[in-house]
Amino acid sequence: MARHRLVIISNNTLDASPMEVELAGMDYGIRSLVCRDAEETIRAVQGSDLIIDVRVPLPGSVIQKIDRARGIVSLGHAYDQIDCEAATRKGIMVVNTPGFCTEEVSNHTVMLLLAYTRQLVRLDRLVRARRWQDGALAELPPIPPIEGQVLGLVGFGVIGAGPWHARPGP
Repeated sequence: MARHRLVIISNNTLDASPMEVELAGMDYGIRSLVCRDAEETIRAVQGSDLIIDVRVPLPGSVIQKIDRARGIVSLGHAYDQIDCEAATRKGIMVVNTPGFCTEEVSNHTVMLLLAYTRQLVRLDRLVRARRWQDGALAELPPIPPIEGQVLGLVGFGVIGAGPWHARPGP
């Protein structure tokens, strides 16, 4: 039996295998549970030493029911769904994972920008409505080439910097 107990709580089904790989060889037992309400969450966290939270609200009423955990890890940049003051009063450390999904979010943003500039949604709707050849294309504004256009980023944080941002060397 594992010496330490870790629970991953999520509001949806989650593949915990990457975390299991990272913890291989350590004395941890891992459970991954979907929590859709406070009662499920309270049951899920009982007896755990560490809670990894993936978009599950942890208000003070739930934190008060935590019987063993000394830490909550919010899987993501923010921990606005966690009552940090209640956790602090109970002696539970709350941390986030600031590098989580930054590259995926920046890639997704670039994909959405390209879809917008190429009017992908409008064109898709025309095709699905079988209006491709009835003159509906004339209603669309021209689609300019992407080459030569300039993109400006506002709020240039970690995600906006993306993997292409020049970082100083060691």
